[in-house]
Amino acid sequence: MSIDIAKENGILSTFFPLDLKIEMNSPIDVAEFIAAKISEGVDTSELIELIGAEQYSSNDVADKMAKVLDREVKAQEIPREKWILFQGII
Repeated sequence: MSIDIAKENGILSTFFPLDLKIEMNSPIDVAEFIAAKISEGVDTSELIELIGAEQYSSNDVADKMAKVLDREVKAQEIPREKWILFQGII
């Protein structure tokens, strides 16, 4: 969803502060990890925390998108008072 908006408008919308660095994981890496766990079988319940190799901010992601799309992309924080508009979309 974000990539289409970034392509068209050069905007990456985010709920996070633009410079807040957080853990991010590749969906492919997560899927491979889950598939391996399922293949191994599970004897007991366990809680697993998946953390990425590096932390990224929304500004970092916008910079990467800009390189891939070969156009300017700017991160834009969605103000908290507008979050209600996104209910049901996410």
